[in-house]
Amino acid sequence: MKKLSILIIALFTSFFAIAQKAEKPSIKVTGSAEIEIIPDEIFISITLSERYDGKKKIDIEPQEQELKKAISSIGIALNDLKVANLEADYTKVRWSKKDVLASKNYELMVSDAETLGKVFKKLDELNVADAYVSRVSHSKIEEYRKEVKIKAIQAAKEKATYLLEAIDEKVGKPLWITEGRNISLGTINTRINMASNRSISSYADKSDSGITFRKITLRYEITASFEIL
Repeated sequence: MKKLSILIIALFTSFFAIAQKAEKPSIKVTGSAEIEIIPDEIFISITLSERYDGKKKIDIEPQEQELKKAISSIGIALNDLKVANLEADYTKVRWSKKDVLASKNYELMVSDAETLGKVFKKLDELNVADAYVSRVSHSKIEEYRKEVKIKAIQAAKEKATYLLEAIDEKVGKPLWITEGRNISLGTINTRINMASNRSISSYADKSDSGITFRKITLRYEITASFEIL
């Protein structure tokens, strides 16, 4: 029994030594890439509320018609205006004079900062209850994400190549690839509130060609291990 144990240990030790010897030398590197894109999908959250003008109660329906008329006048398609929550069209706000004052939420999408400015001007004229930019994105955001990831893995291989060339070695095939940190700036906390800021200067940049929305930054990191030839 003792001889058998010694034999098993000897075999295991030999296998471990062979495995260590067979392990290929490699280099581990991280590549990163970044791209900036101007958003072409700007989402505005709009709230219409019932209100009183003196003793006259102004319902939501006529306000909604005025809203549709206003956005149409600046060239925005009505199908870009959607009810934010179809299951709860109306939200009770408060009791007043035994009547329930209600509100209705909408989401409107525009494609650029100049149109955004025109919309806010119209909303101000209509005296809407509240409006703000809830989020921004791009219609081809997924394509841009793929593009940046490809550039990141290419950067990782380029780094491995010049580091190995410095010590007279060559880079081989990748042994493994892992996605690292993914950073997306400009799509979160994108709030321009009519009550606090009726201009879009805090969120858009003015240039000689007009107003442009601040860019979304997409940044990705890829870590990879390459065989050393």
